[in-house]
Amino acid sequence: MGGQYCSGQALKTTIPTPTLLKNEGQDGMLPMYMAGQALSSWDAADNGTNKPSANFCRWDGIACNDRRNPGRVTAIRLRGSDLGGTISPHLGNLTHLQDLDLSQNNLLGEIPVSLGRCTELRTMNLSVNQLSGSLFPDPLGHLSKLKVFNVRHNNLTGVIPMTLSNLTALTNLSVESNYLQGQIPSWLCNLTSLAAIDLALSGLDGQIPGELGKLTKVAFLMIQSNQLEGPVPPSIFNTSFMEHLDLSFNQLSGSLPHDIGFQLPNLKGVFGSAVGCEKAAVK
Repeated sequence: MGGQYCSGQALKTTIPTPTLLKNEGQDGMLPMYMAGQALSSWDAADNGTNKPSANFCRWDGIACNDRRNPGRVTAIRLRGSDLGGTISPHLGNLTHLQDLDLSQNNLLGEIPVSLGRCTELRTMNLSVNQLSGSLFPDPLGHLSKLKVFNVRHNNLTGVIPMTLSNLTALTNLSVESNYLQGQIPSWLCNLTSLAAIDLALSGLDGQIPGELGKLTKVAFLMIQSNQLEGPVPPSIFNTSFMEHLDLSFNQLSGSLPHDIGFQLPNLKGVFGSAVGCEKAAVK
């Protein structure tokens, strides 16, 4: 691929089909396989030819929508495609990739550091897999155009690293249901485009940083089922776009404002009573 052009054969090597599984033990470049039929258009036996399809832009789950660079892969959307194995580091060669969705599969191993070379990425959805290792490898800090980072329901570990603070275009951050440690970092307030934050069920402790109140565009803040303690910062209730706020199942103290429905006029749901602060009525 050379980082600039992706041939059909190179893309098939990146995400192999059942035909290529024959060579998996020999060349080690086929780390992700298909157990179902979602990629049948990629396979010579299923496309009615004796050769893999040359026009990889027409393969299921692949899009090439960059008019200035025709034939370059801009999207891989293989949600719920019964994929297994590990994510190939060769995906990092798809330098025009904007949308990567490998969610709801059975993928193992770590998030490849090579994805840090995909600097056009806007969306990375690796949720609902069995990925392990670091939550956010340092090279991913180069993805300055990334808007959605979704890795919920995996087996990722470690703290929320400061390299994530480089993603100033981020609007959606979801790390729910992983095995993290440490506190909610106060520098999240620098990601001023954030509209949805989901840190639930992630093993986080400490107090809720008051700096989160600076995120005035946040509509969804889900931090339930952690080990958070202390009072809820009053600044949280300055985010007038808030629609859903879940603080439940922590060790928080105090109570929510009784006029929370007036402070947060767009609020549709608030949860804070199960273990910790008392829930106030939404008016």
